[in-house]
Amino acid sequence: MVFFVAAGILSILGAVGMGIVTIVMILFSFAARHGAFDTPTNPELQLSQGAVVILFSILAVLFLIFTIVSIINAVVYLKNTNKTYDQLHENSGKIITIIVLSFLIGGVVCGVLGLLGYVLKTNEPLKTETGVEANVMSDELAKKLQQLKEMHDNNLISDEEYSKAREDVLIRI
Repeated sequence: MVFFVAAGILSILGAVGMGIVTIVMILFSFAARHGAFDTPTNPELQLSQGAVVILFSILAVLFLIFTIVSIINAVVYLKNTNKTYDQLHENSGKIITIIVLSFLIGGVVCGVLGLLGYVLKTNEPLKTETGVEANVMSDELAKKLQQLKEMHDNNLISDEEYSKAREDVLIRI
């Protein structure tokens, strides 16, 4: 589904962006350790060199976590792109968790796309391996079973013929 693909791509782009920021924060942390940043002259904003190092280190860890979560989001979105309604709802807890994380980390657009992908997936008809809609195929099979039952009830076919024909129809499912 297009919404899961879009959310997956946005998650990948977010992971790349956050990865770059993580690298920058690590570099700033190393630079701060070696005194590359001047402390502010305003006494209210006075930060020691150690505080600056800790600040950049914490930011680096946070952005690293955001990067990892964005990669996980992308994997889940892209893995669920071609899932059927039933398959999607078997894993609904995981998908809803990823949608919430997308809102928190990936941004509103990524979360909305994931939510749309989840909600709109429920309205798509199921497809079989041959591409025929499952509900159309099941209607045809139900009609054939009904015809067989009527033929059997009217004694047009024997019990043995009925059982064999019914089994042949059910095998197609």
